[in-house]
Amino acid sequence: MTLTLSSYIHKVQTKELSPHEVIKHYLVAIQEKNPQLNAFVSIHQDYINNNISILANKPLCSAPIALKDNILTKGHLATSCSNILT
Repeated sequence: MTLTLSSYIHKVQTKELSPHEVIKHYLVAIQEKNPQLNAFVSIHQDYINNNISILANKPLCSAPIALKDNILTKGHLATSCSNILT
């Protein structure tokens, strides 16, 4: 699945895609490819599962983004992928 942000928003708004489908697609892709790429330190699956119903009504719901873990997020470890910060 390769979409521009505007085409993604359009497909969700017209119900061609559901936020749940998009999230599932990208989580599976991360699971399959991350062992080779080592691009993700952590995936906050608990946050996704607990908030999907609330987030599904937001304009950018489930738009795939990744945050470098030097950006502080409440309740999650920020390491910047460096042992110096752990």
